[in-house]
Amino acid sequence: MKKWIILIIISILLTIGIIIRSNLSYILPWNIQKSWVNRIKSKEEILVYDFINKKLSEDNYGIYTNYLKENSDGDITKGHDVLSESEGIIMLYAVEEGDKGLFNKHYEIVKESMITKDALVAWRKNKEEKSETSATIDDFRIIKALIYGYSRWGDFKYRKTAIDISNSIYKNLIVNNRVIDFKDEYGKAKDTTICYLDLNTMKLLSEVDKKWNNVYEDSIALIKKAKISKELPLYKKVYINEKNFFEESNDVDMLLSLITILNKIEASEGKEEISIKWIKKQFDETGVLCSFYDINTGKAKTNVESTAIYSTAAMIFSELGDKTYYNKMLKKLQTFQVKDKNSEVYGSFGNAETKQVYSFDNLNALLAIQRR
Repeated sequence: MKKWIILIIISILLTIGIIIRSNLSYILPWNIQKSWVNRIKSKEEILVYDFINKKLSEDNYGIYTNYLKENSDGDITKGHDVLSESEGIIMLYAVEEGDKGLFNKHYEIVKESMITKDALVAWRKNKEEKSETSATIDDFRIIKALIYGYSRWGDFKYRKTAIDISNSIYKNLIVNNRVIDFKDEYGKAKDTTICYLDLNTMKLLSEVDKKWNNVYEDSIALIKKAKISKELPLYKKVYINEKNFFEESNDVDMLLSLITILNKIEASEGKEEISIKWIKKQFDETGVLCSFYDINTGKAKTNVESTAIYSTAAMIFSELGDKTYYNKMLKKLQTFQVKDKNSEVYGSFGNAETKQVYSFDNLNALLAIQRR
């Protein structure tokens, strides 16, 4: 009889141990190397924030993808559909701003209307339905915002949601320690887009859950392989995992390369000196950073610029503490802001004539200007 009692006690203790180990990520301390400060908003920041808040979003629904009301076309999102991308960016802005009300408003939108059956975040929704497809880059961004929110305000619900989503990413979107792009109703992506590898978020997660260490190391190794050359120190776009090579392309996407560079710098994985030197040289010689460059010659393939490019470049120079080039990027960025008070889209970063104003551009501009 005593043996049975001992066995039962041992069984109970083992069960308790398993439960504790599987839930440590919810309780272990987080060492988040950030300081929270109170700021004074610039005029440009107030203008774009007011436009987003008053004309590009709707209470209890989210931020519109575009100011104009159009129907989305397949994977091309238009009009008043809401992207997880937008919700994550505004949450990052809110936590840096110390605006818990704004943060909580968008947290509730994500929590109540964008969580999929797999406990990931729907990449897109409208008032009729939400997608059952995720986007790993956007899920990581939301997790980062939630971790920062927990750090700043100590609200456990933010931490719990961050861990819940991260556990689902690990279950559904990590294959042999490799991050993949998405999961939908039909299966999983087979490829890895390099700029999706949010190293900083993975590093934060690894502090409370060691299983993320191997994912982080794999991501670092893949990013290193993706760098094109010393002569063109930008990054290839997509790695095809089943074939173990990068997708062939004659173009280099400047924005996606800048996001990758920012990911590395934010995670303290080097200062990307060669890439930064190349970016500065391009800007100083031509006065612009273009959307696409030739992978063989390193020359611009288009004269198209974008708000998002200058916003991301500004954030890179802010992270590096390079005020000179941060201000150069900010000055260039501000040329895209609509300053005509009579315009319907006054204060936004968009096209005053066509009224095409996209959330991604405006939200990234908001993050960049916030760092002033």
